[in-house]
Amino acid sequence: MKDDFEPKRKALLERLARMKGTKSGHRTATSGSRKTSRATAPSPNTCSLSPKRCENIVLFGAPSLFLKNLASSLLGITNVTCCDDVDKMVQACLNCSPPIVILDIDEPTDWRGTTDVFTALSMELPETKILICAKDPFAPHPANLESRGAILLSKPVYTKDIVACF
Repeated sequence: MKDDFEPKRKALLERLARMKGTKSGHRTATSGSRKTSRATAPSPNTCSLSPKRCENIVLFGAPSLFLKNLASSLLGITNVTCCDDVDKMVQACLNCSPPIVILDIDEPTDWRGTTDVFTALSMELPETKILICAKDPFAPHPANLESRGAILLSKPVYTKDIVACF
């Protein structure tokens, strides 16, 4: 029986390795059958928002499963752009003035970067609604930003909560 198990195990491992090798990284919102020209998927060290292409919602945070899922859930409703660099995010938002910005404050995003983006955008674009997503809404950093005018959403974030902000 052991002799029968090993060849099947090796064949299965080889098949899984081939399947893993043929995948092209992670599934993005702009690839495959879900191709759309309205959104960009979160990717490391990118900010695709430009003055020529104004978006409805801009997401800020380190590339994570949370931002990837949030971006894909908002694709059918609005245009979405993701950014993970503080300076590029602020400059792009100043050029485009999006009506809603969603900031992730939890790890792996550094809360200091989120606070910097919030401070800059709240001073320069007071009409922009800034949503802060946090696992613990009673933690000091999210509560501080809420007291300064941010709209605090506790995770998990539902699309209907974001749509209500329009």
